[in-house]
Amino acid sequence: MPMLQPVEHSESGSGPIFLLGNELGQVRPRVPFDAQVLGLLAELSARLRKHAEARSMPDVQTFAFWCRKANLQKLKAAHDDHKARLGLGLVFHVAPGNVPINFAFSLAFGLLAGNTNVVRVPSRQMAQVDVVLSVLGDLLAEPDFASLAEMIALVRYPAGDAFTADISARANGRVIWGGDETVAEIRKLPLPPRAREVTFADRYSFCVMDAAAMLAADDKALGRLAEGFYNDTYLMDQNACSSPHLVVWKGAGKLASVARKRFWDRLQPIVGDRYPIPAVNAVDKYTDLLVEAASDDGAILNINRWRNDIHTVELSCLPDDLETLRGRFGLFHEFTTMALSDLVPLINGRFQTLTYYGIDKAELQDFIIGNGLTGIDRAVPIGQALDMDTLWDGYDLIHTLSRIIDLR
Repeated sequence: MPMLQPVEHSESGSGPIFLLGNELGQVRPRVPFDAQVLGLLAELSARLRKHAEARSMPDVQTFAFWCRKANLQKLKAAHDDHKARLGLGLVFHVAPGNVPINFAFSLAFGLLAGNTNVVRVPSRQMAQVDVVLSVLGDLLAEPDFASLAEMIALVRYPAGDAFTADISARANGRVIWGGDETVAEIRKLPLPPRAREVTFADRYSFCVMDAAAMLAADDKALGRLAEGFYNDTYLMDQNACSSPHLVVWKGAGKLASVARKRFWDRLQPIVGDRYPIPAVNAVDKYTDLLVEAASDDGAILNINRWRNDIHTVELSCLPDDLETLRGRFGLFHEFTTMALSDLVPLINGRFQTLTYYGIDKAELQDFIIGNGLTGIDRAVPIGQALDMDTLWDGYDLIHTLSRIIDLR
């Protein structure tokens, strides 16, 4: 494959800027979980966890904790299918613009699968991106990891740039993170015939809590639960595809009403202390509420307010297009039911993550698998919605981004 040469910015601002790495030499795939790659990611983890600026960034610390040595070894063991594997070769990643640290996870997935990676990072400047690039750049300059620089190119350029078509035409794999429009636009650009593509488009996530379990929880457990819900939602302003927008309360109406109040009462001081909402966001949230109230067809029972931090829309029924019930800046929808089976007709392939509390795993398995749902790829306890991993959106990314060598 020809060397990938950097293209200088033109006067119009087009063309990629290479933030880390300036060319890729001959692509030689490695085995998944290559020892040198594991060493690089483990050292990146250690340095990010000690980095003064990075320590104040929860999402960067989440990434650093994920790629610590112990977890990488656990992932290696979990993906050992006793088959000979190599990476696909060159993989092109398009990171989303609304989740700053996603680019680092995508790069890590590509490296762990044994690939050379070109990653398009978000176009706008983000402190989290700058910190990771700085630490990673220092590591790749060291003798122990210098050879891995050939496997990494992190670039920034405007949407629609010809570089996307150029690199797609050469890639053995393409990973697209973004909304439906982003996926549709990039999919117009051809890949080589045998290239693989993984797309992460618009998804919808929700939460289920058992009312009786909520009321039975002691203060300590309730505090942990509220903290976990805060992390799932407010850290990303509910923008992450795995952040819940709807809270389903399982239980009798009166029981659920008491449980709801107990939960939101406990969450409010956490939000008040940690989430200073800008005035413009508060106005946007109120606007969303007014628009929804004005178009209500009788489904809204109550709109509840916990200062300016939390607003909930209590519903008597759920719409067929359930995934349109979205909130931001602390706006949530609520619905009470005695049985999860009531949700079955409403769940489609756009549903990604179900977070839960007080629900038995066997019941969740019967709900998702027993009903043959086309959506819900993840069911995780509240507090783990944003925990990215090599299993995501129903894909095993290590196996998808590597190939089996059939040796007989």
